[in-house]
Amino acid sequence: FVEDAERKGEEEEWFNCFPKNAEKMFVPSCWNMTFGKLEYFGIAWYEREIDITSKNSLLEFEGALSYAKVWLDGEYLGDHYGGYTSFAFKLTNMEIGIHTLTVMVDNSADDTTLPSDVADWYRYGGIIRDVKLHSLGNTYISSMHISYELSEKNDSARVFVKANVSSLIGERQENITLNFDGKEIAKKTITLGDENAV
Repeated sequence: FVEDAERKGEEEEWFNCFPKNAEKMFVPSCWNMTFGKLEYFGIAWYEREIDITSKNSLLEFEGALSYAKVWLDGEYLGDHYGGYTSFAFKLTNMEIGIHTLTVMVDNSADDTTLPSDVADWYRYGGIIRDVKLHSLGNTYISSMHISYELSEKNDSARVFVKANVSSLIGERQENITLNFDGKEIAKKTITLGDENAV
């Protein structure tokens, strides 16, 4: 963990050469709860090695306040704004082994941010929720939504399941089966591409 009050980390490519004065920081945590950092608002950087054990994975951040940029082995993966929403990056055809994850987090505020710099809101900073690495199969569920509709007597319900199913090996046919309590309740054959709703 390194503070970047001068905002020079990107220009100096800290994602390729992390500063030697780095200190340890728990993740998940808020850096403002660390001694001496209560009033620090701005950019800070995190770096650690991660062990990738699957050729295809999903790197998920459950929350980083407020703006984050992510690199893996010096390669830019993307960014996200919004400290209380999760975001993820699909890692495909990865080399199995140790990789370097670097994250820049910025909790600065001005008249363009939510909350703004004049809001009555304390702007915590940091990777405040878990970071997870999920192994992906050739076919995987990228998201799912379950809803229901109660009967008029409230003694039964219709359940609706919508899943986005993705394929990492190109377009192909896949049989999708939904089981409940050990019983098959729905089955559908779909053509999978990058992402399909079922």
